[in-house]
Amino acid sequence: MLAWTQAATAACALAAIWYDVRYRRAPNGLVLLTAALAALLLFVSQPLWPGLTWHMAVLSALVGLAVFALFYALGWMGAGDAKFFAVTGLLAGPVGLGIVWVVASVLGGLHALAITLGGRTLQAARGRGIPYAAYMGCGILLLLWLRPGIEAAQH
Repeated sequence: MLAWTQAATAACALAAIWYDVRYRRAPNGLVLLTAALAALLLFVSQPLWPGLTWHMAVLSALVGLAVFALFYALGWMGAGDAKFFAVTGLLAGPVGLGIVWVVASVLGGLHALAITLGGRTLQAARGRGIPYAAYMGCGILLLLWLRPGIEAAQH
């Protein structure tokens, strides 16, 4: 059985997946809810990434926001994606954020390839976009699945 912390984290990740695939948005309410969850998990010493401290979580969130704000400014990413990535840093810390970024980038790249192989250009598909927050949600679910092994390796 999942602990409430894992269930709540999975619920936020699944909400991001569903909402971004359905509407191609990461709504502010979901971003704020996930940020509140991350803060609560840190407060009760049950972060998604074992051993994550407040200062590392906040630093990871700031780095995530800075990187994706640049992508947003270049028009490569939506604002919701940038905010959700920052919250993912708060939730998962630096190593977890890196893992989520790799997962989301691979899935996003496969999505772009499928669009291209389907005969459409990325420019033509731009109105629909790639659901990057959804793919970050997949990365968060992967971290939840890997967490027992990570905890065992740290001890």
